[in-house]
Amino acid sequence: MHARVIQSCWRRRRILLAFRQTVALVFQKRLAKWREMNANWKQNWGDFESREHVVIHIPSLSLTDIERSTMFNFPLLQNSQFARICDATKPNVDVLYLSSYEIAQEVQQYFLKLLEVTLMTLMTLRTHPDVYS
Repeated sequence: MHARVIQSCWRRRRILLAFRQTVALVFQKRLAKWREMNANWKQNWGDFESREHVVIHIPSLSLTDIERSTMFNFPLLQNSQFARICDATKPNVDVLYLSSYEIAQEVQQYFLKLLEVTLMTLMTLRTHPDVYS
């Protein structure tokens, strides 16, 4: 009887060790693939930056519905990254900023002035009031 218990424990231990080795192997393969992608990304970053591209910013705080509904000034926090439109100062970048609520006119004017000061003349903020209703 004791031999069966010992045998069972030994088998479970061997299965656990084999599982851990498999998980470690999969992890190492994924890590190597990620490192290769990262190195490729770094190597080609200059090419990416030199081409025309669109930066899409969708503000989102990764919170549950309950946390969002009870959070003070959630819309303000949600759009705290509005300054990302300054990426538009780069000549080959267009920025698309999606907002879940209408951005105050004062804030729009502030950022337009900021972009003008940084010699950005082509950028215009467009709001679509019908989207927010």
